[in-house]
Amino acid sequence: MKRTDSRDKRLSEIYTHHHNSLQNLDKKNPKLVVCFAGPPGSGKTTLAKELEERLQAIRISNEEIRKIIDSQYPDLSIDEREKVVEDYLGYLIEQLDGEPNGLVVIDSGIERKYRRVCDRLHQHGFTTYTINISLSRDTLEERIRKSKDSPEDYLLHLDTWIIQHEQFEQDVVSDLTLDEESDAIESTISGVSEVLDSLK
Repeated sequence: MKRTDSRDKRLSEIYTHHHNSLQNLDKKNPKLVVCFAGPPGSGKTTLAKELEERLQAIRISNEEIRKIIDSQYPDLSIDEREKVVEDYLGYLIEQLDGEPNGLVVIDSGIERKYRRVCDRLHQHGFTTYTINISLSRDTLEERIRKSKDSPEDYLLHLDTWIIQHEQFEQDVVSDLTLDEESDAIESTISGVSEVLDSLK
């Protein structure tokens, strides 16, 4: 019991810090969560920010959540922190269930936690829309070198992330797949808008 109380208190404290950074909470949209599958460098954050701005979505950034956790609980190991990130995502979904804006964008790769997250979302009445971003290794490496502060740290794990992504592609049929020939932004806005209209 004490362990559960401690966990809930921690998640509540993270939410208190995170809530103020969330945009568009007061907007009105149907309950739809947009998830991305794609390694670092594939453009998930660019697309998530476009959805946040143009469709008034609530964007949930795992990087922002990690920064809050690191500042509040600096003694956690990396594995412990990632467990808290996933627990917090479930907690946050419960909190957002009562907000007028049901359009939520998860600004991170969903590959490793897809089933668990989708099950949690469906329990709260959210429809999910999964966008798969499929780019070549050369393109990913080029983008990482241009956009990341410590590209070598990312490149060290790139092949592992690509394997996880390829496994996801085999296991899950996405709602939208983007490749190097796609107009990624407009395809994403159009696809999500169409689903939103169908839910109204």
